[in-house]
Amino acid sequence: MLPVRIINLETSTERRLYMQEQMAAMGLDYRIVTAVDGNLLSRDEVDEICRANAMLLRRGSHLSLGEVGCAFSHIRLYREILDDDVEAMVILEDDARIDKRILLAIEQYRHFPEDWDIVFLGCRIRATSLNTVRQLPGKISLKQPGGFGHVRLTTGYIVSLQGAGRLLRLTRDLHKPIDHYTGNYRLLNTYIVDPALVLPAGFPSTIGYQEKKEKEIGLWLKVCPWLKHCPGTLELLGRRGPLRGTLRVGVALRYQVGRLLYACNLLGRRGQ
Repeated sequence: MLPVRIINLETSTERRLYMQEQMAAMGLDYRIVTAVDGNLLSRDEVDEICRANAMLLRRGSHLSLGEVGCAFSHIRLYREILDDDVEAMVILEDDARIDKRILLAIEQYRHFPEDWDIVFLGCRIRATSLNTVRQLPGKISLKQPGGFGHVRLTTGYIVSLQGAGRLLRLTRDLHKPIDHYTGNYRLLNTYIVDPALVLPAGFPSTIGYQEKKEKEIGLWLKVCPWLKHCPGTLELLGRRGPLRGTLRVGVALRYQVGRLLYACNLLGRRGQ
């Protein structure tokens, strides 16, 4: 049986008990690893893999400290896989509602396609195509996404030794939430278990979306200061609505133009 790791914030006692009850009922051998609390990280620790300027330029917004902590927690496990030369590992977050058939999926990992990097036990997916590549016991199938799209959620997945190495390389310059890397099936050999065996249990998020929402609103105000007179519109935009892409482009352009003007100003002073 593959090693099972459960990511849990030390302060999230209710979630920890919830996961322990599920593990005991299934007889799974597991270990709870303390999640990284982004709010306790120093600026230097955040800057170790997150560069604020790159984040702003590429995304138009910063990651919340909760998102940084979440990413750190997963990345630490990828390093553990490589350091200990682990063949593969099951990674679960502490808000996972688990189907007992997960045992069948884990036991069959040797029968996964040879090139697999990551197998999602549950996720949200948008893909142009989703092809069945293998049937597993318990009326479970293994599917491969293709075309345009993405996979979201890191509530439960299995990652191989090769996949952990690739994810560490992809996250060297972190500027997006961790599921934007794990869910990029154009860069990873990604498979999905159907039906989903791991789903969010519905606990309130600890990622810090309110903090992120406030930053989103702040960015809108930088681009469009007049929006301060439209609190209702600001509230809507802060919910990551459809116009968010426009904001990203606007902030990125503003940042680039600012750098260009600053450089021109320096050159002008030197010429004088």
